[in-house]
Amino acid sequence: MAGDDFHSYHYVVFNPLVSLPTTGTMTCNAGKSNKPNNLGGGTSISQANSYCTASGTAGITFDSSGGNVNLVITVSGEGVTGTANVSGLVRSVGSSYISGGLGGLGNGAMVILGVAGNGARNVLAIYSVVLSNKNSYRDVETFTCK
Repeated sequence: MAGDDFHSYHYVVFNPLVSLPTTGTMTCNAGKSNKPNNLGGGTSISQANSYCTASGTAGITFDSSGGNVNLVITVSGEGVTGTANVSGLVRSVGSSYISGGLGGLGNGAMVILGVAGNGARNVLAIYSVVLSNKNSYRDVETFTCK
C-alpha cells in the first residue's frame, strides 16, 4: 500500500476441508509468507523498515478431538527478530483457533486448516509477532503438510 502509514492488507485464498482426519501426523514445508508489515509499538522506524521477512515451521497431529497444530513463526527485520510459538486445536471442519496476542497485542495467531490436494493439508495462520525492540508485525503464513 502506498503512503507513510505502513498499512497493508494480508489475505490467503484456500480450499476448505471436507472432512477432518481422526488419526495421523503430518509434517509441513517451510511455509510461505508475504512481507510482514509494521503495526507500530516500540521504536520509530523508516519506510524502508516497515516490512520484514518471515520463516516458519508447522506440524499437525490428528486424533478424535481434531487437528492439533503446532507452529513457530520467526520475523526478522530492523536488525532484530521475534518469534511466535503457537499451538492449538482445530476441532472441526471450518473451525479455527486463536492463540496468544493476535493483532499487534503480542505474539499469536489465528489458525485454520485447508485442503492442498493429493492428500495434503494446508495450515493457514494470520499472525502477529513482536520483535525484541517492541515493534509488532503481522502477515499470513501458509504451510503445506503431508
